[in-house]
Amino acid sequence: MNFTELLRVKAKGSQSKIVLARSSDPRVQQAANLLVELEIGEIYMVRNRSEEGLNSADSTEVDNDQKAVALTRGNDVSVELNSKIHWVDPWKDSRREEFADSLYEKRKNKGWSRERCEKTISDPLYFTGCLLAMGYMDVGVAGSVSTTGDVLRAAIHTIGLRPGSTTISSSFIMELPTGEVVSFGDCAVIPMPNAEQLATIAHDSAMVYHSLTGVEPKIALLSFSTNGSADHERVQVPRDALQVYKEQGGGFEMDGELQFDAAWDTSVARRKAPDSKVAGQANVFVFPSLEAGNIGYKMVERLAGARATGPIIQGLNKPMLDLSRGCDANDIVNTACVGVLMTKN
Repeated sequence: MNFTELLRVKAKGSQSKIVLARSSDPRVQQAANLLVELEIGEIYMVRNRSEEGLNSADSTEVDNDQKAVALTRGNDVSVELNSKIHWVDPWKDSRREEFADSLYEKRKNKGWSRERCEKTISDPLYFTGCLLAMGYMDVGVAGSVSTTGDVLRAAIHTIGLRPGSTTISSSFIMELPTGEVVSFGDCAVIPMPNAEQLATIAHDSAMVYHSLTGVEPKIALLSFSTNGSADHERVQVPRDALQVYKEQGGGFEMDGELQFDAAWDTSVARRKAPDSKVAGQANVFVFPSLEAGNIGYKMVERLAGARATGPIIQGLNKPMLDLSRGCDANDIVNTACVGVLMTKN
């Protein structure tokens, strides 16, 4: 059983309420049907204003019995939706006042007016975030037609950081052709993390990896140096991050700085880092910068044939997960499964 199949098996039968932010996207519509067929969660779709042919009502939840066809203008796509899928309408939902009040309390010190908050919650991303923040939903999935920045901004403004978290970051689960499953972080959020941020990225990536795979994480803080083989201000960051992590109490095995070959290959590890408990055994790889992480995961995906699941957004108080704009319906299903499993841990 590969990682994707394992995700779906673990998520099957979940009672989690999953909200999909971009219901006008035919890929999202297809994913909603798949999630229902796979018996993964209770599925809700946020009605987008651009949609036509979708019936709505004044009630909080709009059943799909009246009209099971969602039309996406301009794409010449018509997807028949399962009648078990529920609808929420940002413009007619009875919770609008509650959501606007909540957003205003969080943003008024940043200069937001009550009127601005009331308008903003009509945005499907912000409405999805409010549903999560106020406990009406458990997992949010967005980003099929939005940038990562837009998704994160809405999530931070509505949901906020989980207690104890100091930063938002991301990781990818990489399934190699050999069947091995590893984690790469951060590949989507923080351009140049400092030592404290790098320690948080490492810990959160390890937490996600453990919750999804059940495998004990061994974290490698990557660099172009191994155990002092080079000296540079950027080499000092993973060294300091390791110290920060230890001072915070850690929880997982971590070492750095390590070059990738020393972190991955046992024969190289014996030569370069013979005393390390992580070298040659690492399964969570933390990159020193966003450019390194983003390039790294795409190279492994394209050149090695690995399957990437993510970016998995970490550090939020509730899982609101981002999609690549190049995603397909199966990617959306897998991302929803990731969110379901995150709520279990």
